[in-house]
Amino acid sequence: MGARASRPSADVRKEQMNEMYERYAEEFRASKGERWPEVQVEKVLRPDETLPFPERLIDPRTLFVDCRTSFEVGVSRIPGAVTEREFTEQLKKDEYRVDELEGIPVVLYCTIGYRSGRLAANLAGDYPSLQVANLAGSLLSWSHHGG
Repeated sequence: MGARASRPSADVRKEQMNEMYERYAEEFRASKGERWPEVQVEKVLRPDETLPFPERLIDPRTLFVDCRTSFEVGVSRIPGAVTEREFTEQLKKDEYRVDELEGIPVVLYCTIGYRSGRLAANLAGDYPSLQVANLAGSLLSWSHHGG
């Protein structure tokens, strides 16, 4: 039997994830001349993993929007999140909801943050009154923070 390769530590994997996310964010900035609006997990989720999920949210009104495929959403999702399709269709149909969402954090996520970052940039441009942000590192970062 051959030697089994050791798995990188959680800290190493977290650093690799952060580097990957930063590369994507920089590529977007270079192509568009701006960086998408973003929020770090630490600004959304309290670090106390002994608390149940809803109590860990810094702002319990936070609306999470999942920008992944339906297959990915079927595997995992942040509790209470709506899909990108549900969210964007609702915005297009009911413009009044924009007023209702003012002041409420709208946090978009995907797996690493590229797809949700692009949508965050588009929504911020189309609906400047929305408090929209990409979750930096998205679900991978969320998982590293015990979410």
